[in-house]
Amino acid sequence: MDTPQKYNKKLSEKQRSSIIKAAAVDASQREERIAQLCQQAGFDHDPFLKEFGLSLSLRMFETAARVIQPPQIMFGDNSKMVDPIVHPKDGAWSMDNQTLYLPATCGSYSMIALVNPRDQNLLQGFCQALYAKATQMGMDFPKWPDLVKYGRGRDDVVILFNEIANEYKQTSTNCDLVIVVLPGKNSDIYMTVKESSDMIHGIMSQCVLMKNVQRPSPATCSNIILKVNMKLGGINSRIVADNITHKYIIDQPTLVVGIDVTHPTQAEERMNIPSVAAIVANIDLLPQSYGANVKVQRKCRESVVYLIDAIRERLISFYR
Repeated sequence: MDTPQKYNKKLSEKQRSSIIKAAAVDASQREERIAQLCQQAGFDHDPFLKEFGLSLSLRMFETAARVIQPPQIMFGDNSKMVDPIVHPKDGAWSMDNQTLYLPATCGSYSMIALVNPRDQNLLQGFCQALYAKATQMGMDFPKWPDLVKYGRGRDDVVILFNEIANEYKQTSTNCDLVIVVLPGKNSDIYMTVKESSDMIHGIMSQCVLMKNVQRPSPATCSNIILKVNMKLGGINSRIVADNITHKYIIDQPTLVVGIDVTHPTQAEERMNIPSVAAIVANIDLLPQSYGANVKVQRKCRESVVYLIDAIRERLISFYR
């Protein structure tokens, strides 16, 4: 039998998903497994523990606790079919017939489809479903894209973005959004899409998997519109004030900050790929709109090097 070898490269999306599923163990199963390990270890018969006068209970420590009620969420009140205030349960809630708290306007959009051009009917059905859901949620959204460009892979993404930008420039019009249909999850293509849209052309983009285009359920379209609305400057919902949120968010300006540092893999370290630090904070009082700072720093450094500068920028944006 061959000896297992160490794999230093970045895992694929499917491999990461498999690892997460294997590591995700139910709390009761994890408790049972820990109890079995304690029994097998035989701590109650361990001579070394007895020598030091120590004993270890095989029962887990128990403490009183409670689950805090989640805050209520308010959506738009321009729908007479449902209550705009929803009550989350187990971290989820229904979006059926809900409208956006503050809808953005999408004046025009185009599409890049990295799929077979023969799937045009599927793309048309998806566009119709997306338009219907956006309209129901109160968003001004075009019924059809201005341009539909077909490509095959990563290299085509850059070319097609350039073509779209040039055609809008020639007609002196603006493109608010580019929807990119991907054949499957591919981090390389995704990064190229975001580089072309965000960094080069300054156009918002939304990636959609082909499997979701084939079956554009109301729930799928609703999730896409929620993402698009935030990207175009809208507000999806807000927290309903209660005793806690009123005191710490409503009564006084509160800055909610999130910080994370992404490190290169072992293979990328040998290529001197740096670490990337991201600092995210709200820019409104609700808080629902967020701005971000992204800084490159020395590889594998966990602390944020340019933290003071980033926090200063977030504070200026918050109080502006």
